[in-house]
Amino acid sequence: MSTAGKGNCFFRARGPYGRWASPPFTARTAGGPYGRTLPFAFAVAFTLPSKRNRSAHPLHTPAGQCPAAGRRCIRSSPHSRGRPRRPRTRPPFKPICTGPALDPLSSHFRSSLVLAAYRTFFAQPKVIPLFAANFLGRMTGGMAPLGITLFLRSHDHGFGFIGLVLAVYQLSSATGGPLLGRAVDRFGQVPVLCGSALGAAAGYVLLVGSGGDNRQAALAAVMLAGLLAPPLEPCLRSLWPNVLAKPELVATAYALDASLQEIIFIVGPLLIVLAGELAGQGTALLLTAVLMLLGTAAYALPHRAVRAWRGRPHQPDWAGPLRSTVLRRFVLAMVGVGVGLGALNIGTVAYEEHVGQPGLSGVLLGTFAGSSLVGGLVYGVVRWRIAPAGRLPWLMSGSSLGFALMISVPRPALALVLTAAAGLFLSPVMACGFSLISEHVPNGTATEAFAWMATAVTAGNALGAYLAGLAVQQGGLRAVFVLPVVAALAAALVALTLGRAARGGPRLPEPRPVSEAVR
Repeated sequence: MSTAGKGNCFFRARGPYGRWASPPFTARTAGGPYGRTLPFAFAVAFTLPSKRNRSAHPLHTPAGQCPAAGRRCIRSSPHSRGRPRRPRTRPPFKPICTGPALDPLSSHFRSSLVLAAYRTFFAQPKVIPLFAANFLGRMTGGMAPLGITLFLRSHDHGFGFIGLVLAVYQLSSATGGPLLGRAVDRFGQVPVLCGSALGAAAGYVLLVGSGGDNRQAALAAVMLAGLLAPPLEPCLRSLWPNVLAKPELVATAYALDASLQEIIFIVGPLLIVLAGELAGQGTALLLTAVLMLLGTAAYALPHRAVRAWRGRPHQPDWAGPLRSTVLRRFVLAMVGVGVGLGALNIGTVAYEEHVGQPGLSGVLLGTFAGSSLVGGLVYGVVRWRIAPAGRLPWLMSGSSLGFALMISVPRPALALVLTAAAGLFLSPVMACGFSLISEHVPNGTATEAFAWMATAVTAGNALGAYLAGLAVQQGGLRAVFVLPVVAALAAALVALTLGRAARGGPRLPEPRPVSEAVR
């Protein structure tokens, strides 16, 4: 059937809007009988319908009706064997952002992108009071080690005994964390937090009351304070899925938690030094206990979500969360992260003595903590498409790059840059680990699982400090910076095995909202 010369009839053409070209082209102007297929490059240029002809485009008219010629026409080529073909259409365009248009290069766009996630997070009810109270109680983690050291030094104890006391304190805290976490999963947060806070405060009071002269009493006091340190960190992290309804808000909470943790280790030592200068070292240590009690009470007592929180029903097991293959491998990887942190503490002091600039170690550690804070805040903004088990090895291996370049013992200015580059990955590693635990931990063991993570980092920190001391004595300054590189790469290799285990590991069901949990 030929329609040459019968008006502005459509002809078949291949283009981005389908197989039909738009008027005013006719079969005669197309150069052939009706239905001939035009070359692709020629057809694309003439298949964009104008505003005048858009209403007459085949995508906007009934099939079989030619609006230009006013006649019925066959929309099939001679090779279609009489079967009508449906015009191909593109899917509707879906913009990435449905808000007001912003210039991607403008500072307003960048600031809106960075702050949107945290603005949404802090807009949730009860989030700011929970965060503030929890961090007030956790200030003990940044104050107690230095406070104990200064108190014992004020009573003329040697560094050998002080090192023993701090080792007992850290080992007691690492041991008591998982035990208290299991108690929280079984009995709830309020009774365990209040009881442990009172016991830990009694330990600090006993240490100050002993006057620092009785060594046995000092060891018993720090052991009591470490074993009963209230598990505020794992309690808050296990509470977020019940308080926040959206998973992306939970991920933002974990990133913010990991980032603001660095503030504790920056502000805590400053507070203990200031209080010691104004009121004495014993009073500063008592201030540590008071802040712990106030923060614990402000977190546990006023908030209904904390009082109503209970671990999910599960079958009791002596292994607890460690029966999960994902968690066992993750804890082993976090030991490597702790080894790197312990080696960094010794390495910065050795580097300070090497370059002969007093106070440089504190600047390097402060740069590391500040960089970790920035890295965690940026990590919380990104919406990752890769699962936590897939991105954790890359984050762990990224921290090894800065340490690897420190082996060359660079100048102090470059050392600051390299330390900052290594610190960028610490908080993201922690935040990614929080997400991994919340997704794959067995039911009813979330608080204990978060406590095991802290225990792994603490144990690795102690091991790293010991190995770094040996490395400085046996191999010199270069050897001490090899240790965090090896530890980070070993942790990344262990984390690589998490992907396969995570695909078959247990997953938690969707958490109940607070409105349902408190009924």
